[in-house]
Amino acid sequence: MLHLVLGASGTGKSHMLFSRVIEEAGRDRKRSFLIVVPEQFTLHAQKEIIEKSPVHGFMNIDIVSFPRLAHRVFEELGVNPPVILEDTGKTMIVKKVALDNADKLGIFAGKVHRQGFIEQMKSVIAEFYQYSIGPEELAGMMEKAEGRSQLKAKLKDIDVIYRGFRSFIKDRFIMNEELLEIFAEKIGESRLLKDCDIVFDGFTGFTVMQLRCMEQLLAVAADVYVSITIDPEAVQTAGTNEDSLFALSRMTIEKLTKLAESTGQKTEIQIAGGNGQKQLTESIGKNTEIQLPEVMKHKSDIPFRFRSNPAIAALEHNLFRRSVAKSADCTGISLVSCESPTEEIKYTIGCIRRLTALEHYRYGDIAVITGDLETYESIAVREFTRAGIPVFADSKRSIIGTEPVELLRSVITAALKGYDTASVLRFAKSAFSGFTARETAQLENYCISKAVRGENYWKKEWT
Repeated sequence: MLHLVLGASGTGKSHMLFSRVIEEAGRDRKRSFLIVVPEQFTLHAQKEIIEKSPVHGFMNIDIVSFPRLAHRVFEELGVNPPVILEDTGKTMIVKKVALDNADKLGIFAGKVHRQGFIEQMKSVIAEFYQYSIGPEELAGMMEKAEGRSQLKAKLKDIDVIYRGFRSFIKDRFIMNEELLEIFAEKIGESRLLKDCDIVFDGFTGFTVMQLRCMEQLLAVAADVYVSITIDPEAVQTAGTNEDSLFALSRMTIEKLTKLAESTGQKTEIQIAGGNGQKQLTESIGKNTEIQLPEVMKHKSDIPFRFRSNPAIAALEHNLFRRSVAKSADCTGISLVSCESPTEEIKYTIGCIRRLTALEHYRYGDIAVITGDLETYESIAVREFTRAGIPVFADSKRSIIGTEPVELLRSVITAALKGYDTASVLRFAKSAFSGFTARETAQLENYCISKAVRGENYWKKEWT
C-alpha cells in the first residue's frame, strides 16, 4: 500500500514517520525498514533515528539515498555496473566532443572556448539523462521550435554535442543518472526489498527515473510511505496553476497515486496537522482512505515546529501566498542590510557572540544559512577563524587532495614508476610520512645535487 503523508512545513511529517518506523522495528525485529532520503540528509536522518530510538539504534532500520540503495541491491545480486562517469570526466568528454564537432556547430561555434560554456552544456546533458530525454525527444523539440530560428539553432547544436557524448561513452561509462535505470530493472529480483517497509522523506519532488524505481518498489514492498510538503487546504487548487506555490507537490501526489493504481496498490492519505480533510476527499477521490493520526490532531493552526515562535509560524503561513495576513508579533525575525558579504559575516559574528555570552548558547546550537555558498564560504571561514569561532562549512569536497589520499597515491605511484624521485618526495611531503618539513627539504636538496634516480639509489646507504 502507498501511504502519502501530507502537511505544511513543520507539522511533524518526518517525526510521525520516524516514530512509526522505530515503534514497528522494535515490535518485530525480523521485518526490514528502509528510510530513503536525499543524499545530503542521510547523516541527519541517522542521527535523528538514533536519538528517537529507546535503545539508540536498530539492526533492521537502514537510512539510504537512492544511489546507495541501488548499490546495496547490486551487491546483493552480484551485479557489476559499468564505471560511473564523475563530474570531471563529464567535463572533459563534453569539451572533446564539442571541439571534435566544432565544424558542425552553428550558433555555438564561437562559444566553445568561452568560460562557463562547457559547464552549462554538461548540466544540460545531465538533465537530459535525469529526465530520460533522448535524441528522439530532442528531435521532437526541434520540430516544435519551427518558426523560432534562434531556439531551433541552439537545439540543433545541443543535439550534435549530445549525440557525440552518448556515442563516446557507449559501452564504456554510464552517467550517474543512468544508475537508477539499472536499479529499476533489478528491483524485482532483490530479496532485500521484498516485503520491507520503505519511507521516502525530505524530497521536494521525484525525477522520472526515481518514479520508475518507486513504481517497481511499490510492487515488491509491503508498505511505501512518502512525505510531501503541501498545505492541505491548497491541494484542491495547487494543480490549476503551474506557478502556484504547491504545484510541484500537487503534481507529485497525482503521479504517485497513478503509480499505485498501475501496480494495483491502494493509496492512503495521512494529514500531519489534521487540516484539509474536505479538500482531499474532493480532489483526490472518495475511494482514497483518509487517516488523521491521533498524535497529530490539534486545534491550533500553528505548526508543531513553530509553536514557540508565532512570528516564524506566520512567515511560513503567509510567505509567497496571494492573501497575506499581518502578524502582530515579529519577535525572532530581523532584516539587516549590509554593504558587502564581509560586513554581513561580521554582523553575524557579533550576533553569535551575543547569543553565546548573554543567552547561554553553544556554538554547536547555531547555524548560518546562505543561498550562495560559493560567495560566502571563503569569507565566512576567514572571518570566523579570525574571531576565534570554530566553523564547519557544509560544502561538497572532493576526496582527491586530502592528506590520506595523497599518501596512498604517492606510495602507489612510487611503486608503479620504479621509485622515481618525484614520487618518493611526494610521499615524504605528505602529512603522514613522519618527516618534518626541514628533513623533507634537506632530502629534496640532496636528491637534486646527487641526481638521485630510480630504485637502486634508494636502496644504497647514503653518506
